[in-house]
This record gives sequence, structure tokens and C-alpha cells, in this order.
Amino acid sequence: MEPAWDHEVLWAWFSARSGEDVLETELLNEFFPDQAQGVANLDLYRKHFLLYRRLWLFDDELRLSSGHRLWIRGIRSTLVSPPPPGRCERLDPETGRYCLEPSVGNHCSRHDPTVPEPNGMKSYYLDPSHLDGMTEAGVQKLMDSFFGWWRGRPQVETALAVLGLPADADTKAVKARWRKLSLDHHPDRGGDPAQFKKISAAWAALKSWVGE
Repeated sequence: MEPAWDHEVLWAWFSARSGEDVLETELLNEFFPDQAQGVANLDLYRKHFLLYRRLWLFDDELRLSSGHRLWIRGIRSTLVSPPPPGRCERLDPETGRYCLEPSVGNHCSRHDPTVPEPNGMKSYYLDPSHLDGMTEAGVQKLMDSFFGWWRGRPQVETALAVLGLPADADTKAVKARWRKLSLDHHPDRGGDPAQFKKISAAWAALKSWVGE
């Protein structure tokens, strides 16, 4: 049974939290309630794929219906209000911010309206062949590839080092280490404000992975 997520349902859900980060886990619980898990990784991948495919389609619908956008990245999605009139509506997939250069129509001289915004995630989820025929082994390979890429990013390696963790630390270890260090160094508990600031910056770089 597919979830009930037509445009009006999604609009009501996201508009109630406009500007807030919405986690993938929240959306899965909302639109796939009380469903049998099946083969764990494969079943979760199917739900994840269907969810993100619908979110990307919803983003296209929003542009046409209200001018809003859905900023989709990693495990978070955020409803973004339309840009001011006369400003470029090209959305940066890294920052979730509009270009905002003066524009004619919806785009400025820097952005060709016939060229879509660069986002490999969108093309992946709009291609149903990535769901058809997927296997448990295929899902595991995707997960291994993603986490290998993620851990290899310079900012992630730096953040893990600040927390005193190895590059292969799992999410449980990251959460536990962050909680301990944040308590040990919190200024309200007599800690060093400069060290607490470094730890907080490291956590900000890691929290999208660990799901906090």
C-alpha cells in the first residue's frame, strides 16, 4: 500500500513547519506508518526512494503553484519561501539560498532558465530504474559507498578529530562523544568557552549524518 501524499497533504505538512529542518525519519514515520519491515535494508531503501522521489516532484509542483521551494539534502528537507519579486529564484543546493540577483522573469543573466539546477540527487530519484530490481546486496553496496564518501570529506575528518574519534567512528560513538564533551566543556559548568565552541562546530558538521 502506497502512502497518501498528494500535493495538498504534503503542503499542509510542510507549511506547518515552514523554514524548519524536517528529518527523513519523521517523514518515513508519517507516510509509512505501521508497515511490515520485510527485509530490513531493502524495505527501508524502497521507502526512502519513494519518499525522495515524491519530494523532488513536490518541489517542482511548488515552483509552479506558489513559488516556494523544497530544499532537499541528505536526511533533511526544508520548505523555503519564494524569493522577492524581480530576484533570481535559482536555489543553491548546498546552502538553500536563492541567487537573488536582479532578474528578468525568474532568472538573472548568470543563469540560463533552460539549464536545470545542478543536482545529481534529483536525477537519481526521478529514475525508477534505480528502484526496480534493487537487491539487499545492492543496498548494502550503496550504503558502504555513501559512508565511505561521507567520511572522506575533509570537514568530516576534521570534525571527528576535534572530537577525538577515528575516521571509522559510527553514529553511536559520535553521539556519545559529543554528549560527554559538551558537558565537560560547557561554560555554564566551568568549561573553556573556546573549546566548547570548537566542539559545537564539529558537532554541526556531523549531526546531519547521525540524525540529530
